[in-house]
Amino acid sequence: MNKHECIIGLHRGADQDSLMTVKKLEDEIKQQQAIYKYFYNAYIYSHPRKPYTIQDYTDLRKSTDLWRFNYCPQCGAKINWKELRKKYMEALKC
Repeated sequence: MNKHECIIGLHRGADQDSLMTVKKLEDEIKQQQAIYKYFYNAYIYSHPRKPYTIQDYTDLRKSTDLWRFNYCPQCGAKINWKELRKKYMEALKC
């Protein structure tokens, strides 16, 4: 049986909205950073908006394109945003 990945929020994309797990959010951030680098280097006079980072998404004080859930809609588990932020902040220090 597959281990359940909790859904942490609804990502409001340009094309469509999609439910996000932590893994999907990490993949989305990598994709957006690659797009940003391409447009920043390809178009000298165009300065696109910097993509959100995982720190932006886990900081509940910031407004992002992720509608954060407090509980997983599938299993009902509480999403601990402080623990997620702490985990990624510690990973950056290494």
